Amino acid sequence: MAKLRYGMKAAAASVGQLADRVERLRRLGLPLILELHLAGDERPGPGQPFSDGAGYLRSLGGQEPLQLVVHVPYQQPEVVTRRPFDRTQVLRTIELAGLLDADGIVLHRYYGLTGTGRRNAISKADAEASFNDEIRRLSRDLGSCRGYVENLGFFWLRPRQAGRYLAGPLDHFFPWEVERFTRFLAAERVGTIRPMVDLAHATQSANMFTLLRRHLATFREDPRFDGITDADLAEQDALTPYDFLRVDPPYVHISDAFGMDNDSGIDPDQQTVAKAITGEGLPLGSGTLDVRRIVAGLARSAEPSPIVVAEVDPAPGQSHLRNAAQEAAIRLLLEREGYLDPAR
Repeated sequence: MAKLRYGMKAAAASVGQLADRVERLRRLGLPLILELHLAGDERPGPGQPFSDGAGYLRSLGGQEPLQLVVHVPYQQPEVVTRRPFDRTQVLRTIELAGLLDADGIVLHRYYGLTGTGRRNAISKADAEASFNDEIRRLSRDLGSCRGYVENLGFFWLRPRQAGRYLAGPLDHFFPWEVERFTRFLAAERVGTIRPMVDLAHATQSANMFTLLRRHLATFREDPRFDGITDADLAEQDALTPYDFLRVDPPYVHISDAFGMDNDSGIDPDQQTVAKAITGEGLPLGSGTLDVRRIVAGLARSAEPSPIVVAEVDPAPGQSHLRNAAQEAAIRLLLEREGYLDPAR
């Protein structure tokens, strides 16, 4: 049975956020595991905010064990709509990970993104082959650092409003695609890169799968659904976010989201659709995900010690600086595992 490890997320340049997450992990009696968010313009050097965060992390590492994972910044629309994959951005993240002595990086699975209302310019098969080629090359740049490839539906651009998104042929990373990717990694003897699972993104993708199966005429011409092919729809009659756990992920993002019931009728009105395909980062318990089912699924994993990162937005009245929702998420997970008394 797998033994889960837990981490929190913070901005790499914010000493305040980093110190808050460290305080919360220590209060829970957990080892320090942090995933670092990058805004995209971090630079080492005197007077740079990133340097303050890096200095704080180095001081922590000198006192107690510290495990760091660095997330590649969100893709810049003006860049990724001109070229299919921003390799420079990933290489820069690998460089920053090396400066921090981080264990790994997280990168999104995408290739050939298009802007609002535009259809895919490249087939899924060609995009998959090209992304795999990028991964093959990046595996040589990672050195001993690990790479975790994250599933994502389509990219909502902030603020999340209708008509502001990027979509592409590799959206979703369904379980059968993950299994195919895993076979590619094994064939290429790439041991430093693994697929991971973001459960909120998995919920959105499962919802879109359900919507398309039930209302094909309504959504087949919607470019946001182009990443779901007829071959995908033929893989399973129904899909849930828990199906994504069958790939035994070594690394997981958890937050709540609103899942659709495959067994009930679905009214594809705008409000229902918006809630189903945009909600993520919610505090655990505020959506529909079954935490017990998630914990049980991860505990059965062939991965001996998956890392579960609370990627949870602050609850009302909180802030990114003092994010108690991340601590609450991990407390709930520990309770469901049976390692923490709810009264504690």
